[in-house]
Amino acid sequence: MCREKLNVIGSRNRIWKQMNGNRSNLRIRRLKCDDCLTIHHELPDILIPHKHYDAASIEAVVHPQNKIKDRLPVGAESSTLSRWIRWFSLWLANAIRCLQAIMLRYFMQVPNPSSPRDSSVLQLIGEFVGIEDGWLTRLVRPIVNTHSWLQTRFAYLSSLKRS
Repeated sequence: MCREKLNVIGSRNRIWKQMNGNRSNLRIRRLKCDDCLTIHHELPDILIPHKHYDAASIEAVVHPQNKIKDRLPVGAESSTLSRWIRWFSLWLANAIRCLQAIMLRYFMQVPNPSSPRDSSVLQLIGEFVGIEDGWLTRLVRPIVNTHSWLQTRFAYLSSLKRS
């Protein structure tokens, strides 16, 4: 985790799709750590890393109490909604483990759910961040800020020799 000063080195455009289907471009600051030279992008709370739609849209779709996904007021295609649900169901177990590790790192009282399969998803989320509006942002923020977010892209290592 970067503990040194982050210097602004530029900015980049980021697509933001809202729940009503409107699309905007945001200017995101690029920051570089003085110590490790890592480049960071400063995302506002309305966005989830690697997602174009805002956090409120994704939260409305993946919320465990939503039974009828087709009638949600989200201006996204049904295939996108299905991808969000699949992503969230795969990501949640990792998110819970990350939050437990973060809490241990900072000597906080750690809720110890037996397993994501043994508890309801809503109970697991509630134990860590509550279930009021904005729970997805509260779940994502500490994971991203401690560099625990799993990347979805792989680097190609060209220096390895093939046998």
